[in-house]
Amino acid sequence: MMAAITDCDVLLARGMGQGAYAGLVQMNITPILTDITDVETAVVAVIQNKIVDHPERLH
Repeated sequence: MMAAITDCDVLLARGMGQGAYAGLVQMNITPILTDITDVETAVVAVIQNKIVDHPERLH
């Protein structure tokens, strides 16, 4: 599953498990857990460096 995103720098998600998070970090991909539901809004927040990471969404 991770092979498809090896060229990514950031991965936005509404939540994820500890294993997936650790795997992303190991691949030098920054996982960001967000409460933003609209993809375009989340991407713009990343570009503007205004995204808020919510580690409490890690399970």
